[in-house]
Amino acid sequence: MSAFSKLSPQHQLVLAHYRANGRVQHEAWTAAGFEKRSARSTAARWFNSPPALAALAELDAKTLGKLEITAERVLDELALIGFANMRDFVTIADGKPDLDMSTVTRAQMAAVKQIKFGKDGEVTLQLCDKRAALVDLGKYLNLWKAARSDDDPTGLDIENTSDRELARRVLLAFALKVAGGTNGAKTPAPTKH
Repeated sequence: MSAFSKLSPQHQLVLAHYRANGRVQHEAWTAAGFEKRSARSTAARWFNSPPALAALAELDAKTLGKLEITAERVLDELALIGFANMRDFVTIADGKPDLDMSTVTRAQMAAVKQIKFGKDGEVTLQLCDKRAALVDLGKYLNLWKAARSDDDPTGLDIENTSDRELARRVLLAFALKVAGGTNGAKTPAPTKH
């Protein structure tokens, strides 16, 4: 018997409301018919109980599986954004850029935030936030801390590091992770450009 089916029908309804309406515990609690007077504290206690946590984890796992959302897939999408290059979308002729979408792949389009078509025939292409994607990848790979400290020489001050250096560090970490770990290697020091 599943964790969700072990719940009472009213508690099942609480989780249905919780997942459908923005995951606000006390609102889900009262929407399912429980008393409003002590909804915040009672709902908080129930949502932290083992039966509720197990049922919610079960429901979330089903949803993620149905949607095929995996850590690998999310990382792949972040990598497409983080390593996108405007040159994949533009050709240069006579020193002038020209948008050329004829060879762009579906994967490369994942990095496109917006395409605007002007009245004069001008087309503007905007890519997603490359730096944000690289920072997210770096955080997942534990490449840096908020700031470098003397007791952690591998930390990287991401606020004062160039986009190029962030990309280099993330790419190296991916390569090391794919190769089976760092084998004791330290994260390389930033390069000067």
